[in-house]
Amino acid sequence: MLGLICIYYIGKYFYRLAATFHKKKWLYAIFGILSYYVGTLIFVFLLAISVEVSGNYDIYESAPFVLDLAAIPFSLATCILFYMLLRHLWQQSDETNTLDDWEVG
Repeated sequence: MLGLICIYYIGKYFYRLAATFHKKKWLYAIFGILSYYVGTLIFVFLLAISVEVSGNYDIYESAPFVLDLAAIPFSLATCILFYMLLRHLWQQSDETNTLDDWEVG
């Protein structure tokens, strides 16, 4: 349930960001949600590597709920980084377009 709430707000913020910069709103809302799942996959991959290196397999026997809660901050951090990257790139392209308009006139 907590994941669904996170996904709703992630999609909402990416939708607003795309609308601000006149991009395809639903496409970037979906990309934002996908970035959440990519963050989860990266977390699971890093967790599996650390378990294999350490040899401590007890974490696999713990409750899946605990692992889900541990993955949420990592997934949100991935979304925030992707959001900041898109905003930075789009702001730069807006600034260059504005400069081009002034040079032509």
